[in-house]
Amino acid sequence: MPSIGDLTNSIKRRICHNKKFLSSDIRAVSIPINHVQYKKAREIPWQNDYKFLLPYDSRLIPTVAPYNPKPKGFIPVKYQNIIPRDPIYSTDGTFIIPGSREWFTYMNNLEKRIRSEDAGKEAARLKKQEILDHSSTEKHHDLRQSMKKCLTTLTDFYHNSLSIYRNDLIHHANEKPKWYTGYIDRLYSTTNENYDLFMHQYDQKC
Repeated sequence: MPSIGDLTNSIKRRICHNKKFLSSDIRAVSIPINHVQYKKAREIPWQNDYKFLLPYDSRLIPTVAPYNPKPKGFIPVKYQNIIPRDPIYSTDGTFIIPGSREWFTYMNNLEKRIRSEDAGKEAARLKKQEILDHSSTEKHHDLRQSMKKCLTTLTDFYHNSLSIYRNDLIHHANEKPKWYTGYIDRLYSTTNENYDLFMHQYDQKC
C-alpha cells in the first residue's frame, strides 16, 4: 500500500468515489450520506434525478379562502373575546360553520362553562382570603367560625337576660323586699325545667 504522499490523483479520485467522499464544487448531493440526518419537510425535488419533467410550481394558489373564526354579522358582546381561533367541530366530527345555528349553540355552551369556571375560581379566592383574614387554616376555619358564632350568641343571650332582670328590679323597686327575695329564688333555681328551657333557646340561637 503506497503512502499518502505517493498517491496519484487518479488513485485519490478512485478512493473518494469508493468512499463516497465529496470532491466536487457542486453543492447538490444526489446520494445519501450516512452521517447526515435528512429532513424532507420542505424539500424541493432535483430535476436531474428524474428522466421526466416534475410538475412543480412555486406559485401555489389556495383553493379555499383562509379560515375566519369570526362570522359576518352581529356577534353578542359576551362571545367576542372567547371565539376559538381554530376550526370548531361537533362531537361526531362535523365542521361547524361560523355564524350557523350550531355555532351559536356551541358558543352559548362555551360561555356558560367559562362563566361557571370563573365563578368557582372567584369563590375559592374569596374563601382563601377569608381564611387569611381570620388567621386560620382551611382545616380548622369552619369549626372555629361555628364556635365563635355560638359563643357570641350565648353572650348576647346572657346579656339580654340580665337586661330583663334589671328592668324587673326597676319596675318592682317600690315593692316590699318580700317580692325581691322570691324573685331571686325563682331566677336562680336550677330545676330541670329551667335548664331544659335554657338549652332549647340556646340551640335555636346557635
